[in-house]
Amino acid sequence: MRSWRMAMRCGSGGTSMWPVCREQGIAAITYRRVSKTDLSKVAEREFLRVCGGLSVPRKVSLHRLAYEMKPGDVIYVKEGHKIIGKGTIKGGKARPYIFDSHTRIIDENGTLWSHQVPVHWDDTWLPIEIMVGKSQRYAIEPIDLVDVARLTRKRVAVGTNSLSTYIARVCWNTKNWIQPSGDASESEADGTYASENGFGHEEWLFNFQWMIDGWKHGFLQPINRSIQKLKGSNINLRLFTITADRNRQYIGEINRCTVLNDAQASDAVRIYKKSGWLSQMRRQIHAVSGDTSALQCSPLELFNIRFKPEDATLYAPPIPVKNNDYVNRLNRYSLVSLTGRRASVEKQWRGRVGSTKDKPTGKQKRTGRGDTLVDLVHNELQNELASLLKTKYGRKAVVVEENFVDICLKVKRRVVFIEVKSDPRAVQAVRQAIGQLLQYYFIAKTNGGPPTELIVAAPGTANAEKQFVDHLRTKWKLPIRYVCFRSGMKESEIDI
Repeated sequence: MRSWRMAMRCGSGGTSMWPVCREQGIAAITYRRVSKTDLSKVAEREFLRVCGGLSVPRKVSLHRLAYEMKPGDVIYVKEGHKIIGKGTIKGGKARPYIFDSHTRIIDENGTLWSHQVPVHWDDTWLPIEIMVGKSQRYAIEPIDLVDVARLTRKRVAVGTNSLSTYIARVCWNTKNWIQPSGDASESEADGTYASENGFGHEEWLFNFQWMIDGWKHGFLQPINRSIQKLKGSNINLRLFTITADRNRQYIGEINRCTVLNDAQASDAVRIYKKSGWLSQMRRQIHAVSGDTSALQCSPLELFNIRFKPEDATLYAPPIPVKNNDYVNRLNRYSLVSLTGRRASVEKQWRGRVGSTKDKPTGKQKRTGRGDTLVDLVHNELQNELASLLKTKYGRKAVVVEENFVDICLKVKRRVVFIEVKSDPRAVQAVRQAIGQLLQYYFIAKTNGGPPTELIVAAPGTANAEKQFVDHLRTKWKLPIRYVCFRSGMKESEIDI
């Protein structure tokens, strides 16, 4: 995956074409001399001959859109000194370039904007005043990891400063809040919801397999206590937990989180029932000996928030809370506003302050139930991906668990080893999968049949992690990729 900075303005100081491109789900570029030239019919080796009359910056920019951009690449839209939009190029493995012969876009000069790529635009992006890239001469320019990191940091600052920020407690969970782990019921005092029912409703908070139109719907008990006050509002959340050892940890954050109203919660419940996700929740509760009847509640007691996965961060690993931290005073499942003297907590969250103390050794109280619970989620994800690939390539092309490989896809000369991970943190999924894939690759190569591709498939949204995997491809020549896969995705959305 590459990242690009792209301008979509009609000439110097002309009208911005960004609004119409965003509305139509495309990124577009044009130059009058080649506005009617269909580059989908022009081989790359013929490009210079066909477009030789263009200036160097125009020639380079058009070549990048027509031949270099790939599905999964990220486009940042430039306008003046601002980045005003962000999107991901859609498509499978095929070249995404489209020549629009229907002339959907014509600028104020009467020029056709016919050179396009399809893009899924991020409707939560806010304009950022920042300059990225090595040169501003080109309408399209690749940007490096440093610029992507700068954009990410700036986006957090711009998008969150205007919203109220709250501290919220979540129940203890040793399975990354993908599903109930059984720990909350054993670690909390008698009389709490988790101790009585065997689970907490927030234990699916980071399960990004179950998505509704790009949104993750979840529940937080602190929100439930303030639901009438917050319905329909957007807030930032800083999450902490109290472990089985009674230690406090920062576990993550959610920015631009929307508090649901009654209708939105009811819609989420309806979709969960129809998709079979509510039934899966019951099976997971049963696996930890919880009370499944606790799910027979009002919609707002099942779902009271929604957020985009890219706006959520689950720390890897969690951050220990310092002795003098205000969070040590908090025990209840209530929202606490980060204002006044409490605002200092935000600095610790942002700073990811390390500890000078040695990590504890010896025996510690841990009530996790082992890896078998995670297998429930992993297996469901693995089965769904295998089923989609069978539909796409045929049943004989897909083999599951051959020589311990989660999924092996064999199509013509392609042999793809796919390692599926349920971890919502892309960085952790990549770390867990790389060692396994390299071992499978080594064994297969020793036996004379190495795969042509290695894929890490997980539900987390990857930015730097995906680019790290791409670095392994270019620097170390490993045929490895990261693919985001979540339950409910269609064949056309999966880049395999």
